[in-house]
Amino acid sequence: QKAIIDLLRLRGCFIWRQNVGSFKVGDRFVSMGYKGISDILGIYKNTGRMLAIEVKRPKTGILSEAQVAFLRSIRSHGGIAMVATSLDDIVRLLDDPGTKSEEKYEKLLG
Repeated sequence: QKAIIDLLRLRGCFIWRQNVGSFKVGDRFVSMGYKGISDILGIYKNTGRMLAIEVKRPKTGILSEAQVAFLRSIRSHGGIAMVATSLDDIVRLLDDPGTKSEEKYEKLLG
């Protein structure tokens, strides 16, 4: 993820790593973040378009239903959303914001 963030920043995107999770305060749990939110969020170059990237390991990465819903929502609102399994995916995205994720992920994202 760090390499992806570094490359995106180098190529003019405003990017941040989105952390989510929960922790215990006293006798209750506090959740942070939005369920299914992508690992990396930002603005694509100077276009003003939201960018959401879910990072998965090649061949073994599985999207949760919440992750699928989040990525679909970004796309339906005019943003760029994809699943990246390598830096090559990011290079393709930087060259063409219409680049799609691997076929198995695209089938889920519609």
